[in-house]
This record gives sequence, structure tokens and C-alpha cells, in this order.
Amino acid sequence: MDSSPAKSKTKQLINLLSDKWGERLLFNTATNKPELDGKPLDLSTLPILLAMEFDIDVSKAKATQAVLYIAKKNPSNNR
Repeated sequence: MDSSPAKSKTKQLINLLSDKWGERLLFNTATNKPELDGKPLDLSTLPILLAMEFDIDVSKAKATQAVLYIAKKNPSNNR
């Protein structure tokens, strides 16, 4: 396995979110929305959340894509 840091900014973001939020990030299949710690994740303010929590700037589109990519790996049907 390659242990060198990711060159892609997108992959760096996915790695960061996977590392920091990991299993806490789920995709609720009943609502078709991502959740963090069992609560709906507001995608409209996601870039602000990432800036405040991780001190990074990322576009809304890129942040949303990364979160959905990770969350869909952890589907849940909690209502």
C-alpha cells in the first residue's frame, strides 16, 4: 500500500473526513440524506462547518460530494 500523502485535493478532503468523522458519518436511506452522529447534516452550511472544525476552505459542491461519497459507504435506515 502506498503510504505517501494524497496529491489530489479531493482525495485529501476525503481522507480527512474519513479520518475525523469515519463511522460517525452515515447515509440515511429513509431520508436520502447524510447524518453526523445520528443528526441530519445541513449540506447548505457544510463549507462553514468544515472551516470551523478543520480550518479548511472548500467549495459547497466539493464538500457535498465528499460527504455523500463517504456517507454512502455507511448506509443506515434509521428514521
